[in-house]
Amino acid sequence: MPIVKLYTIVTNDKYEFPVAFDLIGAKSVADYMGKKIGTVRKNICSGIWNGKYKAIPSGIYTTTEFEKSLKNSERCKRYYWKKHG
Repeated sequence: MPIVKLYTIVTNDKYEFPVAFDLIGAKSVADYMGKKIGTVRKNICSGIWNGKYKAIPSGIYTTTEFEKSLKNSERCKRYYWKKHG
């Protein structure tokens, strides 16, 4: 049974207002923020975030079936178009 962390997206300032709740896994955070998954994982581990938002762990998600947020090809398309318009 896979165990995946839940993340909450908050503003990257002293107030940390919540923006999105219970995103399942780092891939979902990457999709939401429009960043590469490696960048998001590095930021989660180091705790250093650049930009307007950051992700904080908010719980654990367990299931017998693991849902995928987006296919890798769709993630690459979204990232490319967000960066290059």
